[in-house]
Amino acid sequence: MKESLILCDLTWPIYQAREVDKSLRAGTLESRIVSAITGRKTDEEELLKTGERVYNLQRAILIRQGWGGRSADTLPRFLFTDPLKSTFFDPDCLATGKDGEIISRRGAVIDGASFESMKDDYYRLRGWDVSSGLQTAAKLAELDLDDVASEVSLENRGSQPGPAAD
Repeated sequence: MKESLILCDLTWPIYQAREVDKSLRAGTLESRIVSAITGRKTDEEELLKTGERVYNLQRAILIRQGWGGRSADTLPRFLFTDPLKSTFFDPDCLATGKDGEIISRRGAVIDGASFESMKDDYYRLRGWDVSSGLQTAAKLAELDLDDVASEVSLENRGSQPGPAAD
């Protein structure tokens, strides 16, 4: 939802909000902004649900236009083969390791099997079909996107990602 509000997920609210109440939940500041702009009370749950609807609708458009689902959800090949040298925002390639320890990922490559396993987890968390990466009719219905499900859901497309048959 942050991107729909034109808020950078990398820096918001880090640079804009100096003293943030640590008890605030995900989406609290953003829901307050939406409420102030629209004059309509919007809570965190509604804002997060709207974000989920936007994301699923974007995915549905991609699937309808031929995106390959799971097979297309990948990274550039070089990330699996070429050791990491640096990144534009962190030349030391620092990341959080086990138990919160700060470690350097310099020299690392992405393990293909771990990446595929992570996609399994991601699709499960999204409520999508794990084997195809396609959305299910049930998930789209939960988001009030039943009209979209008729074109892009796993159940209505068979197991073949790509443009729907006419």
